[in-house]
Amino acid sequence: MQAFLRISLGALFLASFSAAQDKPGIHLDTGSEQMLGSADKSFAMDAAQGGLAEIQFGKLAAQKAANPELKEFGRQMTSDHTRLNEKLKALVAREHMTLPEAIAAKDQATYDMLSRLSGSAFDKACAEEMLKAHQIAVKEFTREAKAGKDSNMRNFASDALLLLQQHLDKIRSIHLQIRTS
Repeated sequence: MQAFLRISLGALFLASFSAAQDKPGIHLDTGSEQMLGSADKSFAMDAAQGGLAEIQFGKLAAQKAANPELKEFGRQMTSDHTRLNEKLKALVAREHMTLPEAIAAKDQATYDMLSRLSGSAFDKACAEEMLKAHQIAVKEFTREAKAGKDSNMRNFASDALLLLQQHLDKIRSIHLQIRTS
C-alpha cells in the first residue's frame, strides 16, 4: 500500500510539473517558483517573447523591406529589442528565472506569413504587424510601470517605455507613408 501511495504521489508530481513545462520556451527552476503566478512574472515572460518576436520581425524587415525607412527601422528594432531583452534577462536572473528562448507560436505564424511576401505587399503587412505589436507593448509596459509589484520590474518597464513609444511613433509614421503610397 505504501509503495502504491509513493508511486501515485510521484506520478501526480510529475504530471503537474509536466503541465507547467508544456508552454514552449518556458522553463521553470527553483527560483521562478517564488514568482509563479504573479503578474510580474507573466509580464516578464510576455515581454521576453514579444521582444524575441520584434527581433525576428526586425531582421526580416531589414532583409526584405522595399521601403528604405522600414528597412532601417528593422535594423533599429533588432538592435534595440536585443538590448532590452538582455536587460530583462539580467533582471530576472537575480530571481533565478529563465525566460523563453523562442517566439510564441502566433508570432511564428505571423513571421512565416510575412516571409512569404515581397515588395509592397511585404512592406504593408510588416508595418501593420509592427504597429500592432508596439501598440500592445506600450500598453503592457505602461501597466507594469504603474502597477507592477516588483520595483525592479516596474523600473525596467518604465525605462523601456520611452524607447517603445519612440518605436510606436516611428512605425506609425512609416505605416501611414506605406499605406498612402
